[in-house]
Amino acid sequence: MAGAFSLFLGLLGLGAAGAVSAGQNAKIKKADYQYGEEHGLHGTSEVLQMRERVRKEWWSICGKTYNACERPASSYGDLSRTPWCYLKKRWFIDHLNKKGIPYDDLVVDDVTGVTFYESQKRTSQAYMRKLR
Repeated sequence: MAGAFSLFLGLLGLGAAGAVSAGQNAKIKKADYQYGEEHGLHGTSEVLQMRERVRKEWWSICGKTYNACERPASSYGDLSRTPWCYLKKRWFIDHLNKKGIPYDDLVVDDVTGVTFYESQKRTSQAYMRKLR
């Protein structure tokens, strides 16, 4: 009788561990999906092709000083008041418009660093609220 009870408890424990594992897997999958949404990794095939084209254009120009309009990123705002990623975003959007390349803000934010900047800003604000 004690052996049967022990077996039953063992099975119950295994079931509980499986439920915890499934819950953690669901949490991870949700976080992965949210990451994909934030960084423009989901969408129709046409949208994904457009986003890939924008990413390729970014990598062809990101290290250069001047965009297709022959302007540096520093000419798109005041660096003392505006984060650099926003100046680069304006600089890159102007470049895409000049070349006639369609884009959406989601992928432009991702490649220019605005998404990362906003994420770090939220994390810092949450931390500061926690300290108060």
